[in-house]
Amino acid sequence: MQTRSRKVAVLLFDEVDALDVVGPLSVLSQAGRHWNWRPFKAMLASRDGGAVVTRDQIELAAGYSFESCPQCDGLLVPGGYGARALLGDERVVSWVGARAAEASWVLSVGWGTTLLAKSGALAGRCVATTPEVAAIVASTDAGATADEASVAYRQSEKFHSAATSYSSIDCALQVVEQVLGKGIAARAARELGHPRASAERIEVLVP
Repeated sequence: MQTRSRKVAVLLFDEVDALDVVGPLSVLSQAGRHWNWRPFKAMLASRDGGAVVTRDQIELAAGYSFESCPQCDGLLVPGGYGARALLGDERVVSWVGARAAEASWVLSVGWGTTLLAKSGALAGRCVATTPEVAAIVASTDAGATADEASVAYRQSEKFHSAATSYSSIDCALQVVEQVLGKGIAARAARELGHPRASAERIEVLVP
């Protein structure tokens, strides 16, 4: 088993939904904690580094700018009101696309999925969304299919998408299961006190 920490780039921006960031990171942090092992290392990155203010009025500090953020093994693209405003920001969209291309896995939540779609990263994939987000995904990337009804989260090859903030926790547990195995994912869920969504609530599409 790989012993070094896997680097996870996390996009931060003003008006991000705090739960979209903290929920998945809590899962990734919990995985391996029983053995005092940190399999995932979060790298919080914003356009120029420094602090952002979430939709919930919580200040989060980004330790990296887009330019200084190291190459990543995983990518977390959270949602929130601020993600909508970034759809027209070519610098942000390009950064998301480049990081998605280099990452072994990508997790997007809510409106964050639209940024991936705008970058072109989701061509040929199916993602879990709300109806509102599905309309934007359809308009930004004709090659992506949005499922706004039947699933709470979905895996399509290396892309994991959560329709809502709450389902982002289950989605992150799916990442842990894929990367570290079912046992570690199950332990993390128990220690977080989070009942995982039943099998019929997800769909996994892999080659």
